[in-house]
Amino acid sequence: MSNKQQINEIAQSWGGAWSHLAALLGRGGHVALGHIAPIEGAAVASDATRVYATLLRREGENLDGLLARLDVAVGEAVRTGAPVNELPGAEFVMGGGRSRRRRER
Repeated sequence: MSNKQQINEIAQSWGGAWSHLAALLGRGGHVALGHIAPIEGAAVASDATRVYATLLRREGENLDGLLARLDVAVGEAVRTGAPVNELPGAEFVMGGGRSRRRRER
């Protein structure tokens, strides 16, 4: 099975109109929407190793519109290998696994 067929199969299992987001989620990726400090109205799509897209909600934009733009941005990032970033001057880096210190009782 080709990579494209596998992605299509994963996306179909999630269903819906946003095939790139569905494929990302089906592969264990993440989508975050809303207040992501200090940004109000953010949309971020990533997986464990890569940030695909960071968008800002446009004035008057509804959730469907934001998700549709995020879906297109993820597809573009996968196709080109470059993340889509609408946050001027912002650079995103995936953090390594951090271990938390145990609190002493």
